[in-house]
Amino acid sequence: MFGLYLFAGTTTAQNLEGGILIGGSNYNGDLSGRFIDVTQSHMAGGVLVRYNLDERWTLKGYFGYGKISGSDNHSTHNPYNFKRNLHFFSDIFEMSGHIEYNLLKIDNRYYSRRPYVPYVFIGLGVYNFNPKTITNNTVYELQPLGTEGQGTTTYNDLEKYALTQFCVPFGAGIKKKISRRWTIGFEVGCRYTFTNYLDDVGGTYASVGVIRNSNGEIAAILSDRSGDSNKGVPIFSEGDKRSNKQFKVNDMYFFGGLTITFKIKGKTLCPRFN
Repeated sequence: MFGLYLFAGTTTAQNLEGGILIGGSNYNGDLSGRFIDVTQSHMAGGVLVRYNLDERWTLKGYFGYGKISGSDNHSTHNPYNFKRNLHFFSDIFEMSGHIEYNLLKIDNRYYSRRPYVPYVFIGLGVYNFNPKTITNNTVYELQPLGTEGQGTTTYNDLEKYALTQFCVPFGAGIKKKISRRWTIGFEVGCRYTFTNYLDDVGGTYASVGVIRNSNGEIAAILSDRSGDSNKGVPIFSEGDKRSNKQFKVNDMYFFGGLTITFKIKGKTLCPRFN
């Protein structure tokens, strides 16, 4: 006997959602002092688009902005870092694609049947950063200055790091449909990068004289600021560690916050009756 198909109702098997993320950003690196320094958190936000492939899998596109910063002034528990006396801040602009796996099936027809859906995600992104610092009330971009000898003939094996690079976003969240079209949630994501220079610190001290001759006086001053707390006499020498990370991994940054999405488009299927 053939099955009978009737338009007796609808269910959304696939749908497109658009929305925003409002929250904060932070980073882990040489100048974070610890894994995450919560005092260096900043406001962040972005726009996102979700396409639910089925009840388990979701594709997501994200474009976001955040700010990261770090300072050795907060490393009072680490004398080495405190004497190093470096600090930075940077804007982060990211465009990425994620794939989400819903740990519980999404019920698109009856939003109250599955009120909370936890999920995990991983993806690939491109981001832009530009570490800066302030001295004498003036802001300086650090990458062009080659503070570890990049761009000098003496250290010709050191190249200046690129300011636009790839990252691997991953994290987890939870979402709840509050109506047939609206969903709210909370998400925390880490971005693993392929650089140790989000904060302009990633190697060893270069000769201050070489940096001065090649890149200028400001570059020499910002390459070693340990003298600021030592009567103007630098503490470190050429070859000393400038990067002294507790966690021996590349720098990372984090986005997290409240998500709000609105279903833009859905695909309607006919239910089947045998």
